[in-house]
Amino acid sequence: MSKTIVYLRYNENYDKKLPELMKKYKNEGDEIEIHGFKGNKLLTKKEINNLKEKIKKENITELKVVNIRESDFDVLKEELEIDIENLDKNKKSISYKIKIMFELLKQLSKQPLHTNKDFEIFQSMMKEYDKTASKTTFLNYLNDLKAVFPELIQKEKQKDGDLFRLEDGVNFIKEIFQKETNLEKITDLLQDLTDDLIEEFSEDTQKFIKSNKNFIIYKTKPSEELDSYAKKAFIEFKKAILEKKYIDIKSYIIQADIQGYKSESYENIIPLKMVFMENNWYLAGVTKFNDKDIVRFFRLNFIEEFEIKNNFAPRMIKQKYLDFLKEFQTPFTLYDVKFKKAKIKVIGERIIPYFEIKDHFPNQISISSNGKELILEIGYTQPLEVLPTIKKWLPNIEILESENDELQKLLIEDLKKSLEFYKK
Repeated sequence: MSKTIVYLRYNENYDKKLPELMKKYKNEGDEIEIHGFKGNKLLTKKEINNLKEKIKKENITELKVVNIRESDFDVLKEELEIDIENLDKNKKSISYKIKIMFELLKQLSKQPLHTNKDFEIFQSMMKEYDKTASKTTFLNYLNDLKAVFPELIQKEKQKDGDLFRLEDGVNFIKEIFQKETNLEKITDLLQDLTDDLIEEFSEDTQKFIKSNKNFIIYKTKPSEELDSYAKKAFIEFKKAILEKKYIDIKSYIIQADIQGYKSESYENIIPLKMVFMENNWYLAGVTKFNDKDIVRFFRLNFIEEFEIKNNFAPRMIKQKYLDFLKEFQTPFTLYDVKFKKAKIKVIGERIIPYFEIKDHFPNQISISSNGKELILEIGYTQPLEVLPTIKKWLPNIEILESENDELQKLLIEDLKKSLEFYKK
């Protein structure tokens, strides 16, 4: 007879809560399987094998899990061939790590924090979530905040520890809005501040944020959804960037079509930044190409297998890599490649204003306009940077000049291929 079990893992720090947890989840399945663990210990192979045997022996068709790390849950989904549900997902609560980050920000808005002298503040925060605290963890949290808000949080090295303070001691949210003039960034920030997150602030700050949100209507961005492995990669890559560790991408999809796909592997990538562009997530990293170091963008959803390796020396991250990340235009911008120039014509009185108020191409420069035709000079390192945009605005764009007529030739070739589909 098939049945459902609830797989309940509990930490020794909250043994007293076990009866309460069992009572809470007793109606979720036919029985509750109880497992204790210490600290943040990951799911062990022994536990997984025991679960497999139990599932086979007792004909279990569904498993529900409670108090399990996201990475462990992903492992269970891969290992067990039954339906699995994470009951913690139904809580819709913010993780304790995010809450502590905001608590620390609130504390910083009141006073500077010293990694030794103010450690008790951090201890009390962690205690509320039944988590152990160390001065190293405290420093890591503050360093992460400094990385997120580099211009707002100041760090001062002292003999007995590090001192972190908000610039001028002002409310950090208000400071962001006062300093930031880019309306798109402000809109993105407001969109990310959900009601749950806003509740973490003081009443005064809540009123300030909500008053700004009230005059904006948000249209959901068409961002790609990261699969479970890509989410794991995001977390591990962020850690590798902070800890300066090499990454091996053992399988990366480079081409996918009706005939299948091809993949490549890359060794000893030096991770630089996580990049969100054109509604997709990428890892920007240094890799080898023809025995030369280049900066390349790896799309997370195209990564099938990776491994975090040993540390590399900080001097391996050269300033020219970081300068490129400030200057690149699209995921297809090639590193250390001289920009080529091309001229295009935008045709139509209704179309021209779209190109006058916004740059649609890398290094776009307006040369002339008579109201009916707009001539632009654009720069690119390879055709993939500009051809998709040109195709998007056809037939209102004409390519006038490009190096060796490469843009014209490629566009004609693609259009011919497209027309073949309609001739059949």
